[in-house]
Amino acid sequence: MKRTHILKLSTMAAALLSCVATAAPMDPNDDNAYRHFPASVSAEIESKYYLYKDSHAKDLIWYVPKSGYVSYRGRGNNTRPNFNASSYVPRFGTWAALRPGEAQIRMGGAFNTMGRVEDVNFLKLEAEKVGFKVSPAVVNRGTALFVVDGIDANADGRIDVQCVDEPLTITDAFGETVNVNINKCSVTAIDGTQQETSIVEKAYAKVPSGRTSSSVNVPFQLVTLPDNDMTNVIQDDLMVGNSLAPYFSLVVDWELETERATRAARITVDWNQTFEQAHTFAAYHNYACVDIEIQAFFKKLVQEGKGVYVEYYNPETGQYEEKAPNQAAFIKAVEGIQAELQAELFDQIQEYSQSQLGQVDTSTNAMWTLRANYEKQILKRHETRTINWNPGMSMETVQTEMSVDCVVGGFGMPVEWSTEVGCHAIVDDVTTP
Repeated sequence: MKRTHILKLSTMAAALLSCVATAAPMDPNDDNAYRHFPASVSAEIESKYYLYKDSHAKDLIWYVPKSGYVSYRGRGNNTRPNFNASSYVPRFGTWAALRPGEAQIRMGGAFNTMGRVEDVNFLKLEAEKVGFKVSPAVVNRGTALFVVDGIDANADGRIDVQCVDEPLTITDAFGETVNVNINKCSVTAIDGTQQETSIVEKAYAKVPSGRTSSSVNVPFQLVTLPDNDMTNVIQDDLMVGNSLAPYFSLVVDWELETERATRAARITVDWNQTFEQAHTFAAYHNYACVDIEIQAFFKKLVQEGKGVYVEYYNPETGQYEEKAPNQAAFIKAVEGIQAELQAELFDQIQEYSQSQLGQVDTSTNAMWTLRANYEKQILKRHETRTINWNPGMSMETVQTEMSVDCVVGGFGMPVEWSTEVGCHAIVDDVTTP
């Protein structure tokens, strides 16, 4: 990996972390960052990155890589994968008794969630062409999880899983025999072979806590279950540089706090026309209207555009339009203007009636009659009100997946980068000064 490039990205990420209080990724439902790229490259970019427009800086795009790789140690041509593996046969404890002579694998190192430098440079170049700069996204937190990868799915989308009970007889510390059944499940891999879902006894991965960049190193350690066959297969794969993705991958779930776009609506009121409509309506109801009638009046007033005109701002066109956006909460907020208009047009009156329980209390029914509003009818014949509404922050979860790829060695041999053709891009990334 080009070290100078990594230092630049790290410096940029640190600088941007200091200003996150005033900037945040935009919710992609409100502003899809991919639309700014030409069709010739947008699909490739989307396959490798989650992209987010910035809420304040109009020329900034945040990114989260969808894949990572084994990190490295050293510099230039002396870089080595930050990974190692070894095997051992337990001589004491539970496994020595349950699976005598069966070997376990210890492996560890670190993954890098940045993505390939070649891909980052490609994203940066294409973004510059359309007037943007890019930076790793700042996330609220990351959670690491080891998963079984390389699994095939049926036509209905379900994974083919087979589970059997493995009976075990255990002698406890008091010399008593205990019989237990252990569930052993296997899945059909992409190559058609059966693969156990539980090959890892214990695993640990450390994602930096708290708010952090999505471009970080994630140290990990892993121990497999005792199984000579599995140990031999994994060792053989590492000797020739095969990927360990069929056995396990590390997935980091990132939580990003995204900002929703502020919606705007414009309500124009022709007070003379509105009072005429209200007078006609109230007269029809003998100048005493109940709540449900008032609600029907305002609904008709807006729908027919007689006195009250509602327009919604369209950020795509930069114009106010009659068509409402497909956002129920915003529409409800706009309809809340009814309470303000109602107070200008009508006065509330109460009808008191004796309670059916006697002299305990009284019940009231709210009714409405016309209000003599001199200010609106004489001084403000036309009025425009603007409503700005924001649903607040939302949380989005995205993933970066990593596996041990393009690594050769371990088990007492030096660990090197693979020279296979498919690994050239990764190796070039990490060995170029």
